[in-house]
Amino acid sequence: MQKKLVHIPKFISLDQIAKIKKAIDEKNWVTDLPKEWENCNNGALRKNKQSFLGWDGCWGGSLEYKSPGDPLYDVVVQLKQHFGNFKCLSVGGKLMSAPLLPHTDVRYHPWLKNRRDAGHHLGFTFIIPVSWKDNHIPGIAIYSSPPEINEPLYDEMTDILPRYAEEFKDEARIFSVREIFKCETPGDLIGWEAHQWHSSCHFGDPGYNLDSSSFEFVIIETYYDEPPTSKEQVARKIAGYRKGILPVS
Repeated sequence: MQKKLVHIPKFISLDQIAKIKKAIDEKNWVTDLPKEWENCNNGALRKNKQSFLGWDGCWGGSLEYKSPGDPLYDVVVQLKQHFGNFKCLSVGGKLMSAPLLPHTDVRYHPWLKNRRDAGHHLGFTFIIPVSWKDNHIPGIAIYSSPPEINEPLYDEMTDILPRYAEEFKDEARIFSVREIFKCETPGDLIGWEAHQWHSSCHFGDPGYNLDSSSFEFVIIETYYDEPPTSKEQVARKIAGYRKGILPVS
């Protein structure tokens, strides 16, 4: 069964967007973007030789959401009305100055195991576009990996997908394009059940550079409390696999 995807146009109001935009501007994250690339140490923005630009990612930080009056309080309440009583793993704003190549939200192996041991059940990752540069429209691409034969292949859509450097073009062979979500208006909601392959995409020229942001958005990662038996189920499956037996869930 495929994991769920979410797209709700105009999920939040323009007044809510203005409040979030003001909070992002007050953080002054744009000044954290270093002019000298060798000194780059600002979160997810990084050198990446696989990208045709030589860098990829975005930068930003957390935004408050726990108390009435916080910039994302109403947004989280609204999301819970639609998606149940999840808990927030991270809530923040991001500024993009480069395409994001396909990736999942898994940080590293112990991180995923620690989440399972803590009783977390995978939730959704939500993106809400806040603003973007003229002359282009941003979006999110969701991938199948391994690729599906009835879906467009990555290299058939490189006009809107992030471009790999020439020597790394073969990396795209493991992806087909499951869905493209175009950001029609600020306040749209785009979401996916966690840990699916995804990337940025664009329609038009984003004008990527290291002096400014082409796209600002909110990202909210969530999880649900998991039944207490899940750890025992996983342990039973591991024991069965080691014995060459496919255990019953």
